[in-house]
Amino acid sequence: MLAELADLCGLESQYYDVAGNLHVTEPETQAAILTAMGYRCQDDLEQELERRRLWPWSEGVEPVLALSQSKLPGATWNLYVPLSRRRLPSVLKIAWKLEDKAGNYLHREVVGPTLKLAEIRSFGKAAYGRAMLPLPANLPLGYYNLQVQVETSGFQKQGQMLLIIAPDRMYIPENLQDEKIWGVNLPLYAIRSSHNWGIGDCGDLRRLLTLESNVTADVVGLNPLHHLGVRLDNNISPYYPTTRCYSSPLYLDLNLVPELSVSPEVQEFLTRPEILAKISKLRENQYIDYPEVARLKFSLLAKLLDTFVRHHGLPDSPKTARGRDFADYVNQEGEVLRKFATFLALSEYWPAQGKNYHSWQEWPANYQDPTDPAVAEFARQHERHLCCHMYAQWLLSGQLR
Repeated sequence: MLAELADLCGLESQYYDVAGNLHVTEPETQAAILTAMGYRCQDDLEQELERRRLWPWSEGVEPVLALSQSKLPGATWNLYVPLSRRRLPSVLKIAWKLEDKAGNYLHREVVGPTLKLAEIRSFGKAAYGRAMLPLPANLPLGYYNLQVQVETSGFQKQGQMLLIIAPDRMYIPENLQDEKIWGVNLPLYAIRSSHNWGIGDCGDLRRLLTLESNVTADVVGLNPLHHLGVRLDNNISPYYPTTRCYSSPLYLDLNLVPELSVSPEVQEFLTRPEILAKISKLRENQYIDYPEVARLKFSLLAKLLDTFVRHHGLPDSPKTARGRDFADYVNQEGEVLRKFATFLALSEYWPAQGKNYHSWQEWPANYQDPTDPAVAEFARQHERHLCCHMYAQWLLSGQLR
């Protein structure tokens, strides 16, 4: 019975994952999902199954009807009524009305026992009929509320349905109505160049835009650039981000950061033979080495931040116009950016302490709540680490802009 109820409610009994492994939906999982949907699976399973078998015949109307405007006129909606001996009751009154979202009634109608049935369905001793009633012919696009009341001898039922009249085609911008545009769609991370460090970056994007504009392309489509978090050994899908509010610092072109040209320490770092060999290897790899790219870029970002602070100050005490620009960005992003930077710093802190947590839900309980005093104390003690993540987002927003 549980399996039948799950099937009637649209739950798949099994599926194959991307690796081709078969997963069977266990009864415990079915019961949990059905319970979340409002079904009482523990003590009234047989009754709930019978109720679902009868749907929508026992409900009078379906919850939603969506139609494209081209279906009008001639469109109908389904009304389900109980029958007596597989016939409509001799005493029958069906009153229905249609109102728009402003509450204005657009149509009222009363139908009696002369109603014609399109289908009859029996469930044991009970029988129901389905009638198709015509909708008004010239409904504008929009949402409507259809209300119906059915009265027979000894029976009365009310129901309502959301009616959606949709356009036949999506909105098309004016410049696409009379002409075609063209361009390329690509994953930025897959761009190869002699400039990047093994992953496509904002410098590559700038050069690509210049190239495309020279051949009169109209658009460059990119994969999502969302932040992927810090566990890049097993999470590199741009469609499974840690946040959609901020972008991945892996797309930074560090060669474009002004602090690079004024930092002898950074310039010395980038001329080391082992660093040059590492960058060359990352460029030549067949696949992107996400963890290694991240380690290299973030080790340099920390050095660039040191240079920035010496010349321009921290966000709470800027010394120059560039320092004030960073401070303005931090203030504008506010608590959202600070909380995210704290989250990233915590995500990096636990592995350094020998804790192999796979998600924040495994962290100690007081660190799972961003308002907990333990989190505030952590942020205070690791302020420079948080600042590095905020600095990366500020640089990235500037390069993307």
